[in-house]
Amino acid sequence: MPVLQSPSRTQPTAIPIFALKWYTHPSVLPMHILAYAGGGGSAKTGIGNTVNVQIITSDDDTNSSYNHGSDGVSSLEDLTASIAIDTGIDIAVALDILVQSAPSSSSSSSRPYIYLAVGIGNFVKIYLIKNHSISHDDNGDNDNDHWEAVEIGSIELEKSSGINTVSWNSTGDALVAGCENGNVCIISVTFGNESSCGMRSQSPLQLQLHLVHELKGHIRAVCCSVYHPKNPLVLMSSAKDGTCRIWNLGMAKQNENENDENDNLCMEELQCRIYDPKGPAPKAANILNPKPGQCLVRGCAFGDLDGRILYTVQSGRKGGAFLSVWKLIRRACTIEEQEQEQEKGPKFVFEFKETMRKQVSNFPVSAMSLSGDYTMLALGDTNGCITLLSTATFQKIKFWDGAHDLPVTCIAARPLPLSLSGEDVTGVRVDAISASADNKLCYLTRQRKSTLKKKQGSGGSGSGGGGVLVGAKSSKRVLTIVFYPIHLIVFAMIMYAIKVSVDVCHEDYEESHHDWMAVKECV
Repeated sequence: MPVLQSPSRTQPTAIPIFALKWYTHPSVLPMHILAYAGGGGSAKTGIGNTVNVQIITSDDDTNSSYNHGSDGVSSLEDLTASIAIDTGIDIAVALDILVQSAPSSSSSSSRPYIYLAVGIGNFVKIYLIKNHSISHDDNGDNDNDHWEAVEIGSIELEKSSGINTVSWNSTGDALVAGCENGNVCIISVTFGNESSCGMRSQSPLQLQLHLVHELKGHIRAVCCSVYHPKNPLVLMSSAKDGTCRIWNLGMAKQNENENDENDNLCMEELQCRIYDPKGPAPKAANILNPKPGQCLVRGCAFGDLDGRILYTVQSGRKGGAFLSVWKLIRRACTIEEQEQEQEKGPKFVFEFKETMRKQVSNFPVSAMSLSGDYTMLALGDTNGCITLLSTATFQKIKFWDGAHDLPVTCIAARPLPLSLSGEDVTGVRVDAISASADNKLCYLTRQRKSTLKKKQGSGGSGSGGGGVLVGAKSSKRVLTIVFYPIHLIVFAMIMYAIKVSVDVCHEDYEESHHDWMAVKECV
C-alpha cells in the first residue's frame, strides 16, 4: 500500500476505530480535543472496547512539568493529555463534544466544562471531562495536570435501536441520535437535579436525559444526523434508504392536537441519486430508480451558518460516489397548495433544490466531514483513499491514494482555520484526520513540508547544540571577510606580472621568428 509522504503522518492505535471527533472553540477552550472510539467488540479477541480522548494544550497553557529544559516543549506528546474510557463489551460508534464556559460564580475552577456524548449500543451516555491540577510539590513546581472522564448521565432507547450517530444542538440542551432501525431520536438535556421541593439546581456536574421525540420516516439505517448551525430546532438526517430529511422541531407545538405519532415534523425529503445528470440516463434500474438499500446516503451537512446550503454524499454498495449540493429557493405556491391553506397561506414556499451533482470518487464514500469554516469537504472511501474538496469550486484540493489499508470508517475535517495548539511545535497545519479498522490514525495536510527549519549537524541538545552551530557559521563569515582582500591582491600581482612579461618579451618573440624558447628565456 502507498505510504503517506511527510509532513502527513500516521499514528498507530491499539484498537480499530469506528468513531472520530475533532473539536476546538478558541473563545472558550484554549486547546483542541481529539476523541476516537472503537475496539474488538464482544468477541474474545483480546482487544478492549474504549473511547480515547486526547487533549492537546498550548505551550502557554502547560505548566512546568511539560517543559524539557530551557528551550520549552520538545514534542507534541509533551502537550497531549490522554484519557481512556472503557465501554465494556459494546463498541462506541458515535461521538460528539460540547464545551460550555464555567459559570462566573464558580470558584472551584475557571476551566470550561467539556461534555462527551457517546453512542454505545442502545445507550447514549454523557461524560464530563474533568481536570485536576495537582498542587505544588516540595520543590515548588507544579506536577502534571490530571484528566479524567466521569459518567454523569445515561439514557437507553428502545431495544434493537442500535445508535449510529449522536450530535449536540447549538445551545447544548438537546441531542439527536440516529439509529440502525431508521429512527431519529431527540433527547433533551437538563443540567442539574430537581430537589424534593420542585426546585432545580443548575449544577453542570449533573444532568437529566429524556426522550422527547422519536422521528420516524427513514426505512433503513440512519448514517448521519446533524443540527442546524444556529437554529436548535432544525436538523437533518440521511440514511441507507436514499433520502435526506429536514426536520423542524418547532412544528411540534403547532401539531400537538394531532394524533400523528411523528407530529409531521419532516419539513422536506430529499431524494438522492447516484448518476451524473449531465450524462446519458443510466439503463440499470438500481441506479436510475434505486430501491431502499441500493442508494446509501452516508453523509450530510449544512453548508453555511444560515442553513441555506446542504451537502449530501451518496453511492451504491459498489461503484462511484456522488456529491449533491442543495440550495434553499423560494417558489410560488401551486393552486393545490393554496387551496390546502384556504387562502390564508403564503403565496410563496421555500424548498431545497438540487443545484449540482458530480462524481467525487470511483468508490463508495464511507465517511464525510465539513471543515469549520465551510470551505472544505473531507471524504474517505471504501478503498482507503482520502479526498479534500473545495466547496467554492468542488475541485480536488488534495488526494491520498490508499491512505488506509481498509475502508475509511470516520473522518474529521479541520474544525477552525485558526492556528491550533501544538502546531507551533510540529510546524504542520493538519487539514483532516481519518481513521479505519486498520488500527491507525492519518494526520493529513496540504503542506509540502514543515515550516520549522531543520537542525543541521550535532553538538549537543537544547541551546548548546544551537550555540555550536551558530558559532561555526560566525567563524566562517569572519574568515571570509579577512581573506577576501588577500585574494584580490594576489590576483592583481599575477595580472601585473603577465603584463610586464608581454611588454618586455614581445620584441624578442618577433625577432626570433616566433621562437618560443627565446620567449621562455626572456620571461
